[in-house]
Amino acid sequence: MRKVISLLSLFIVILSSSIVAQTLEVEWGAEFDLDRDYRYHKIVGQDVEKFYVIRKEKEKDVTRSTIWLESVSKTSMGIESSYQVTLPEINGKSSNFEGLFYIDSKLILFASVHDQLKQLSNLYVMHIDEDGLSKGSPQLVGFMSLILDPDEGFKFSVTPDNKHILLHYHIPFSTYTGEPLYFKLISSDLEVVENKRFELPYLQSKVQIVNYERGESGNYYFAIQAEPAKKGRTSRAAAGRVVKIQYNYSVLVYNAKKDTLQDYLIKVDKFTPDGIMMTLNEDEDVMVFGFATKRSSAAYSGVYYQRIDPRIEKVTAQNFLDFSKDRAFLAEFKQERNGTNETEWYSYSPGQIVPLDNGGFIYLSEQTYSEKKIISDPKSKKETSVYYYHHNDILAISVDDENKMEWVRRIPKNQFSTNDKGYYSGFTAVAVGSKVKIMFNDHSKNLKNRKPEETKELKNNIMMNPSGDAIVATLYSDGNVDKAEMFPGSDSKFSICPKLFLESRSQNFIYAQKGSSYKWGNFFFE
Repeated sequence: MRKVISLLSLFIVILSSSIVAQTLEVEWGAEFDLDRDYRYHKIVGQDVEKFYVIRKEKEKDVTRSTIWLESVSKTSMGIESSYQVTLPEINGKSSNFEGLFYIDSKLILFASVHDQLKQLSNLYVMHIDEDGLSKGSPQLVGFMSLILDPDEGFKFSVTPDNKHILLHYHIPFSTYTGEPLYFKLISSDLEVVENKRFELPYLQSKVQIVNYERGESGNYYFAIQAEPAKKGRTSRAAAGRVVKIQYNYSVLVYNAKKDTLQDYLIKVDKFTPDGIMMTLNEDEDVMVFGFATKRSSAAYSGVYYQRIDPRIEKVTAQNFLDFSKDRAFLAEFKQERNGTNETEWYSYSPGQIVPLDNGGFIYLSEQTYSEKKIISDPKSKKETSVYYYHHNDILAISVDDENKMEWVRRIPKNQFSTNDKGYYSGFTAVAVGSKVKIMFNDHSKNLKNRKPEETKELKNNIMMNPSGDAIVATLYSDGNVDKAEMFPGSDSKFSICPKLFLESRSQNFIYAQKGSSYKWGNFFFE
């Protein structure tokens, strides 16, 4: 009997230790009250002591909003400084905010000036101080035709070494007729150290650049979706069903040494590719993922994975994970929370590729779609556009260190928001050894729910404070998933904004909000 009691006691101790080990300990800064008209927009850079973040008016596009620059201490997690950014007048004209970055211990501001006479948007770059005031003369670094859609304007990214900013712009196109793509590499001293102009080999095709990267070698990589010329939309099928458009998916590689472009067309035996996601590993191999379907169907049949070595200009790995015969898994795509039609059921974002310490990868793809509705006031007849955003299930696909696809798992969720582009929705993920930690906001009743079809909807609205509890889902190497509160105890009702997450060595920094109160915190996963 004593042996049984001893074994039981040992089991309780081990179980208790396990629970304690999984508890996330966060070092929080002070709580602040957030002005109801503002929200944090983006973390713009960091050094060993602090990181910078910008705050904007929540109902305005960032290019037309008042901008505040704040620095947050990595030690105290408190706000050390907060200043409104003063946008300069350039050639006697007011400027619009385009981007702000902190690299090589320098704050760099991009601002545009509209030339209505020439119908151009001229882009300038300058240094600013922490107090938001520019210093030195603005320098012209690019220009493009005036456009109405802010998502089609100037685009920026920071190189992995945190020493340069990659600027990209082009004239918007649907059917490609040779419009040039411009890429400029800008140093922290505001020098344009590389200037590239590309023309794509897809004339008369309807082209979308899904994503692009510049490697340290100077090579450029593009993930391309193209509807071939003269192969337009098919006729409407029986029972109101629309036959899907047949796209070609490619990886286009610019070889800097040879000054050549090479196109790698994605092909999947017996299936048709449907979507593409691309990233680079440390050796600058190209890792490519996407879903695939049967030619006559919009339903997903599996996931493809390919690996391209640009040095030898060959596809070195090519695999496909077929789940077309798993009826239970297929049925989950069509569950009520995931929409009402094929367009919504199979609308998955390009996603995130997470490298693991064991040499493998996890590909994460999220179901996302949006709707626009016009609401008319019966008295004034004034029409208002309302946008609804859905961020639902995450699919996780495992690839081992030998490029073999192992399994696919579904992580159910159901996030709905209005007029906010999914600010509190979506997810962010980091690797911890051979595990992946996936962080998102969820309905509190979903924590213990094990039935995907009973997943509760989490609603958010831009006019309201956030709802939902921050959750961390641990994805293990065998595909099992555990869910836990990210902030247990008195902090359990704090929500996160996934894009306001910063990974820095072993530390992680996060923004959390409950009601109108917010705070910054840091933590690490064991």
